[in-house]
Amino acid sequence: MDAVTVLGIPVACDDIERWLGFYAPGRQSFRTRGLPASVVDSLPDTSSESVTDELRDTFFMYGAGPWAWLSEDEFAELEPDARAALVTERRDRVRPKPAPAWPTDPMIVPKLVRWVEAGTRPSLHELAREQLGRASRGSLPRAGELAGRFPSGSGPNCFGTVMAAAGEPVEKDWVQLDQFQLWLDAHTTPAASRDDPRDAGQVLVWRHDGELAHAAVTIGEGWVLQKASQSWSSPVGVWLTEEVINQWRTPGVRLSRHRLA
Repeated sequence: MDAVTVLGIPVACDDIERWLGFYAPGRQSFRTRGLPASVVDSLPDTSSESVTDELRDTFFMYGAGPWAWLSEDEFAELEPDARAALVTERRDRVRPKPAPAWPTDPMIVPKLVRWVEAGTRPSLHELAREQLGRASRGSLPRAGELAGRFPSGSGPNCFGTVMAAAGEPVEKDWVQLDQFQLWLDAHTTPAASRDDPRDAGQVLVWRHDGELAHAAVTIGEGWVLQKASQSWSSPVGVWLTEEVINQWRTPGVRLSRHRLA
């Protein structure tokens, strides 16, 4: 299999094979919380699986369980109403992503690519190489190195991406809120909202009801570098600053701007 372009980023066949392990494991999780007792009682006894970060992010295991772990054969042996209930719950939970596939699906690679791309716009880093180059020679020495790359697994997040672009060796870390706030306080100064976000080195920080929610950094001329989430399927990419800001215009969310010192 040749390299595949996903969200505007070439992905080698070895990486696709690794992704398939995240996306289509042999045993998959289904949340049974809130389902009819008749459905829950019909499920086979399944051993508790070790939930990796990648499984959590593939199957959106962010809320409370309980969870049933089923193989494809075990799932196929359920009564139709039980299968329908499990599929409906999963479909509603993972939106805007489509539900993951089983590893025997003959269209597994196209479905994997569709799943990664669902709800995300392709990175435009190739259109911003000039801006990335200038930013890398200035306040964002690693911006060009990081742009257009997928992580090796789940964990690296938006806060670590901003810090890494500015030169910190944290591109593989799941940077926590207090760690990012300490860095922000030490390495940036507040920027007025009237400051031009087209300039490179402006850290954009969103807070939801006062708590840190997301961060990105401008690379100049209307472009912003960010990683949308901590998921293995979320690349470090470049998008239009205006579009990213508009995506975060939701109730309870406030944007602040900070200039790299």
